[in-house]
Amino acid sequence: MIQVNSVNSEVLVSWPGFITELALLAFAIAVHRRYFSNLSDIPGPFWASVTRLWHVWIILEGKQNVRLKALHRKHGQFVRIAPNEVSVCHPDGSTLLLRANLHKGDWYSVTAVPDYRFQNPMSTTSPKKKKALSKHFAPGYALSQVLKREPDVDDNIEHLLRWVENWLLFLPMGRLYRTTSVAIKKRLNNPEAHNDMIAHWLGAQQKSGELSLRKMEAQANVNVGAGAEPVSSAIQSLLYHLIQHPEDWLRVCNEIHAAKAEGSCHGRVVSFHDADNLTYLRACIKEALRMFSPTTMGLPRVVAKGGISIAGRHFQQGTILSVSSHAVHSSKDIWGDDADQWNPERWLSGDTKKLDRNWIVFSAGYMTCPGRHFAWMQICKMAATLLRNYNISQVEPKNQWRYQANFTALTYSWPVWVEKREHEVGVHPDIETLPTHRDQF
Repeated sequence: MIQVNSVNSEVLVSWPGFITELALLAFAIAVHRRYFSNLSDIPGPFWASVTRLWHVWIILEGKQNVRLKALHRKHGQFVRIAPNEVSVCHPDGSTLLLRANLHKGDWYSVTAVPDYRFQNPMSTTSPKKKKALSKHFAPGYALSQVLKREPDVDDNIEHLLRWVENWLLFLPMGRLYRTTSVAIKKRLNNPEAHNDMIAHWLGAQQKSGELSLRKMEAQANVNVGAGAEPVSSAIQSLLYHLIQHPEDWLRVCNEIHAAKAEGSCHGRVVSFHDADNLTYLRACIKEALRMFSPTTMGLPRVVAKGGISIAGRHFQQGTILSVSSHAVHSSKDIWGDDADQWNPERWLSGDTKKLDRNWIVFSAGYMTCPGRHFAWMQICKMAATLLRNYNISQVEPKNQWRYQANFTALTYSWPVWVEKREHEVGVHPDIETLPTHRDQF
């Protein structure tokens, strides 16, 4: 309670009374959010309905993807994860939310690296502003342009092969971030040094004058941050699940072996054209990304004027609806009763168009990852090359991997044995097992 002494204008504060009033106010807000909000009928954890701190906690805990999957299994297609946010796991979610021109949730703003001044297409929450920023960068991400940079990808994969062969497994992310600004500034003096994305950006800058150095640095930082870890997680997921399913490992290696016998998959690094034509490898990569999506954060969208209806439930303007790729990719309504099981065959038969619509590894709609072609090329080339060149097995086959799921999923605790093949070919059909012993390291 606060009292004012009118004689000497002193303010007297009764701290017990003040704290009591704050507690009553907090209680009233919590009761309103829990029982009288327009989302009160949406099931979910109690604390999620009264405070955003529950969602923050499961993000910091690093298990939000597992939590959301379990909650959707328990409560169904809608789960309340914050006072004004609902996680949606429904086939219409990607169509009505991700593929619509809705404003994004505020958390995207944290991707402005190193600070808010460096806005990029990912950090801006407005579809209009995102489109305006993307027009300068999009040409550099086109598949035709990505393929022109395949030799640069080959160089980096060759670096990876040398690292593997020298037991060097270290990625200096901080140094990469610091390098982007220096690299762009050097290219300003030599814009035609390489036919890469920066060349396209500098060309756009010369044509329109709208693309500033800061915007280019912001996009380069996003390329590093949003590109390195997800691609790494994708390769790890593929190798981990193939090791767990040796019959599929053998099938992929035999596919590579057969392709090489027919004249493809040669060279130090397998070309994208050859890797992308390996049908079963493609199916395994897509299944690996479905089983373990590199991006674990929900993809929030703000409901526009007039509201939106999903599965018969209407949501008012301003409500935040998020789509968790991990929850969607494990939905039995979409993927069938074997949604939790590894099954690359699902991508080779049946209604694969339906599966592709709900495979949201690269998001969807206007926020589809601009670097998806580049990422897919890297994943295919690295996967084909590693599987062609090495036998890889877990040190402790019975141990499951562990991971920390914050924005992206970082895996750990599954050390492997690596054996370089004497001849860089696929496994011959008469080889029935993979190396699992220490002397084969």
